[in-house]
Amino acid sequence: MKKYLEEKNIELVLIYGDGDSADRSKGDLVDIEWGVKIKNRIISILERRLYWQNVFSHIKRGDLVIVEQASRLIINYILQILSSMKYIRLAYWGHGVNYMAKSDNDIAEIIKRKLITKVDWWFAYNQATVKIVESAGYPRNKITDVQNSIDVDALREGINSVSFSETESLKKILEIDKNSRIILYIGGLYQEKGIVELIEASKIVNRLYPDTILLIVGSGPLKEYVKQEERKSEHIRFAGPLFGRDKIVALKIADVIAMYDAVGLVALDSLTAGVPIITTEGKNHGPEIEYLINGKTSIITNYNLESFADGIIRLIKSKEELDNMKMENIRESYNYSMVKMVNNFGGGIEYAIKYYKI
Repeated sequence: MKKYLEEKNIELVLIYGDGDSADRSKGDLVDIEWGVKIKNRIISILERRLYWQNVFSHIKRGDLVIVEQASRLIINYILQILSSMKYIRLAYWGHGVNYMAKSDNDIAEIIKRKLITKVDWWFAYNQATVKIVESAGYPRNKITDVQNSIDVDALREGINSVSFSETESLKKILEIDKNSRIILYIGGLYQEKGIVELIEASKIVNRLYPDTILLIVGSGPLKEYVKQEERKSEHIRFAGPLFGRDKIVALKIADVIAMYDAVGLVALDSLTAGVPIITTEGKNHGPEIEYLINGKTSIITNYNLESFADGIIRLIKSKEELDNMKMENIRESYNYSMVKMVNNFGGGIEYAIKYYKI
C-alpha cells in the first residue's frame, strides 16, 4: 500500500508498537524496515491493560490519522479530541465490535459503541464491519470496505509448487504415516480458540477413525497443555509455529482444518489451499467467518463438542463431499486478494483526503 500511495503523491507513515509478552508468545512478530517502531507503555488499571504510545512528533496538522478501533489505546481519546477541534482528520480501522468480548456490557464495549461514530472516516475490515458501523448511524459514504486479506496469490502459487518430497519430508519429521488423514489446526494457542474442545473432539474422531492425526500448528499460552496432550495421545502432533514454506507444506498435507472457535484469517488459508474448515457457531469468530459458506466451503456446526466432532467425521468419512468442498474452496478464493485489499484501502485513503480537501 505504501507504493500505491506514493504513486498518488501520498506519504504513508506507519507507526507501530513493540508488542507485549502475549504478542511475543505467538512467535510471529516482525520489524518493518520503513516503519516507525515506538515503545509501548503498559498501564494496568482494575485488571485492564491500557497502552500509551507517544506519536505526537509524527502527527502534523491536517493529516489523516488512521488508528485501530481499540478502547485500550489511550492515544485514541486524545486524537479524538484533536479531531473534534479539526486539528486532524481521524479514521478508525477495525472490526466495529470486539468479537471476543465476554459481554456487551463490558466497559470497553460500551466505550467502543459510544465512540464508533466519533471519527471522520471508517476503514471497515470487511462487509460484516460495514453493516455494524452503518447500523450504528455512521454515514455509508464515509465507510471504506477494505475486504481484509492475505497475499492469496502468493499462497496459491506456493501451494501449487509443493513437491511430493516436501510433503513426505514433513510427515517423516512429524512421524505421520503416509496413509494417515490429517486434521490441521493452525493458529494461536489460547482459550478463546477452543483448544481443549478441539483436542477432545479429535479423540472422538480418532476412536472411530484410528488413521486420523491432529496436527497442531501455532504457539501461545496453552503451548504446554498441548505438549502434554501430545505426550498422552498417539494421534496428536504438535509442530509449534510454522511460517513461510513450512506453513504452506503443512496446509498441503492437510485433509481438513478444524477450528472450534475464533476463526480469523485462517479462513483465507482454507479457501486458497482448498482445505475445508470445520468450525462451530462460536462466540469469538472474527469478521473473516463471513468468507466461509456453510455446507459449500465449510461446515459450521452447533456450538458444542459432539456437533463439532460430528462435523469432522462427516468430511472424514465422505471422500466425495470432501473433494467437492475442496474444489468450491479454491473457486471461492479467487474473490479475495492482496491487490484488491490494497486498492480498496489505498483508494479509500485517497478518497477521504479529497473529501476533506486536506
